[in-house]
Amino acid sequence: MKNLTKSEQHKPDLPDLIQKSLDGDASAFGLLMDSQKQYAYAVAFRLLHDEENSKDVVQEAFIRVWNNLEKYF
Repeated sequence: MKNLTKSEQHKPDLPDLIQKSLDGDASAFGLLMDSQKQYAYAVAFRLLHDEENSKDVVQEAFIRVWNNLEKYF
């Protein structure tokens, strides 16, 4: 059995966060967003080559995901 670090022990399970988000839990969605924001920003920055525009795109994307959760999951 793998020994988990403290951060891994407290790391929420993505499917669990998705389900809680679908159930309307905004704090779970916040955790889900936090777990994915660096990746989303990296993709946006790679495409846009602009820090502020990349941040705006990521923010807009997460707003759209929250407003349309049932379509994404």
